[in-house]
Amino acid sequence: MKKIIIILLFCSTAYASPVTIDNVPAYSWYHGCSPTAVGMVLGYWDMNGYDNLFDATGSDVFLTANVQDHISSPEHNYFYDPKPDRTGTPPPDTSIADFMGTSEGSLSMGSTYVSRIDDGARNYAAWRGYTDWVSYNTSTDFQYIVDEIDAGRPLVGYVASGTSGPNHSVPIIGYDLANMLYGFYTGWGESESIMWQPYRGVSSQWAWGVRSLTYIRPGEPDELNPVPEPSTLILFGVGLLGLAKIQRKR
Repeated sequence: MKKIIIILLFCSTAYASPVTIDNVPAYSWYHGCSPTAVGMVLGYWDMNGYDNLFDATGSDVFLTANVQDHISSPEHNYFYDPKPDRTGTPPPDTSIADFMGTSEGSLSMGSTYVSRIDDGARNYAAWRGYTDWVSYNTSTDFQYIVDEIDAGRPLVGYVASGTSGPNHSVPIIGYDLANMLYGFYTGWGESESIMWQPYRGVSSQWAWGVRSLTYIRPGEPDELNPVPEPSTLILFGVGLLGLAKIQRKR
């Protein structure tokens, strides 16, 4: 007698685990959150085929002290931070903060115009010898983060570190699609782990809402079409008031 074996397959819904980009350095805040956040993104690329972005090599790229002059040069710091009434000729552009105009003009120490983050990152890369880089500001869309992280490209977010409005730049290095979370470094210490927060707009009811995104990556044939950037906003980049409120994992 033939036996008929019926196999029942029970399928369950499975959700993907959070996706992150490894080996993105976490830097301590150095003369501005925007140059620091951009520095973390460039530090990642320095270790992935673009090793002329910083002078430091190998694991040395992970230490803020080894790259701080690239984030904000001593000449820039002397001339703009803190901001007395300096006279004379401004220093040449030799750091990320220089190319982004951090602390310059009427800006307070460590502040950067959001509209200058993309140009500053691209122009710094060009000054270091990489003229094909792409960088632009765009409005928020969670799918943009998913696409960039899946492609192995960290990006920068302009966020609200508290409930008073957008005031801080962070490197975005991961996403959790099941829970609609984005992962980032706060930029306040080298030993921090990835912080996860709900991906949502800026509101007075919660912290870590996202106002805009900035793509920073090498040029590729399949370029995305840039989305018009938001109107010019001042990024109050100090961001240190929230330091005491952040519990960093070690």
